[in-house]
Amino acid sequence: RVYHKYIFHTSLGAILIFAMDVYLFHLKFWLNLIPGFGSASFMSGSVAISIFLFYLCTIWYFSYPVYRVIFGGAVSRSSFIIGNIRFNVPILFPWILLSLLYDLLSMTDYPEIHKILSSIWGQSIFFGIFLLLLMIFMPVLIQSWWGCSRFRESLKVRELESFLKRQGFRYRAILRWSLFEGRMMTAGVMGIIPRYRFILITDSIINQLSVDELKAVVAHEMGHIRYGHLILYFLFFMGY
Repeated sequence: RVYHKYIFHTSLGAILIFAMDVYLFHLKFWLNLIPGFGSASFMSGSVAISIFLFYLCTIWYFSYPVYRVIFGGAVSRSSFIIGNIRFNVPILFPWILLSLLYDLLSMTDYPEIHKILSSIWGQSIFFGIFLLLLMIFMPVLIQSWWGCSRFRESLKVRELESFLKRQGFRYRAILRWSLFEGRMMTAGVMGIIPRYRFILITDSIINQLSVDELKAVVAHEMGHIRYGHLILYFLFFMGY
């Protein structure tokens, strides 16, 4: 508990320092002085995000010895930092792909495209369609990025599959979530359509919990789909 509290507080400190970079030291102004950066939001945005990730990496670098003492495991310091980056970066995938496509379309010679992208409604429709497509297909990219794989045949996995089938819940697969050597006790669901919907479960959850407890965890993930939380996230991103 103390470990996670300090990680949380130092992460807030990283956000504060980065906010100072942006608003007090005018980071965007200086980045736009670099040739090509002013006309490509992806370039300046990528450098800015890299600076923020550097701040987070310093937190993970110095927290590693404490992590080893508390959680054990044979992961190296570099693997620990890379694992944190792999865990956190996917939230940037929509922005990365959206910014790249937007910059590429802005560089075209078609005035109709420029007119659409310069209008509020045109931008809203463009962002909405693109984000909707991302929400449909991005789970495939994320599960590959996180190195997810199918579980070996086991009684617990078979019980979970039977439970999901009885509930009429449609999905693509239950996947093994192996970040941080699988020691993180968590689960998740992603995908708004069944063909590209995955349930993610870490090794520690599978090993530590009973079948009934695992069913409760999976039921929680089912609830995110049944109550439309992923659609809520879509509207949340559209708000930006």
